[in-house]
Amino acid sequence: INKWEKSLYMEWLAEIQQKTKTTELIKSHFCFTEWVEERYKTVQEYFTPIERQIIEKTLLEVSKMKDEEMCFVHGDYHPGNILVHQNAIKGLIDLDWCHIWSMYEDLSFIILVFIRDITQPHFNYSEAAIQELVDSYPWKVDIWKLKKYILLRWVHDLSFFVPRPGWWMDKMKEIQLEIIRAIINT
Repeated sequence: INKWEKSLYMEWLAEIQQKTKTTELIKSHFCFTEWVEERYKTVQEYFTPIERQIIEKTLLEVSKMKDEEMCFVHGDYHPGNILVHQNAIKGLIDLDWCHIWSMYEDLSFIILVFIRDITQPHFNYSEAAIQELVDSYPWKVDIWKLKKYILLRWVHDLSFFVPRPGWWMDKMKEIQLEIIRAIINT
């Protein structure tokens, strides 16, 4: 996906969020932090005590964030789940994780989709790549909130690779841990 296409996906996300942003939305039974916390329990042994402390503090902080950014959340917002025709969204698919939560949830996910390249032996966490995508998003973004969501997304994703044996899964686990440590250290 080229830079222009990425900026379109960022604009579309903001448009969807703007149309659903209201304080009158009913909060879903789904809770992002509870979901991540359950996954974190399965992988916490891979972290140092200091890393665990940072992750747990981040979980607590995100769970207490104000509802000002509440909107529709797809839960798996990426190009494969967006039906596009003539540069316009015509529909969304894979709606089983849809709920109402913070705009940062889908925003952090699409940014991670665009900056990770699982074909590479190592992941290069890049503040510049994140900033470029944030700059293409038409709403004001609190970069610290976004980073907290990005960290929790990676912790969640790590849980997919840990229980599966094999070279590829071991390599993905290494990459995930490398990314999480890079985020913690920024």
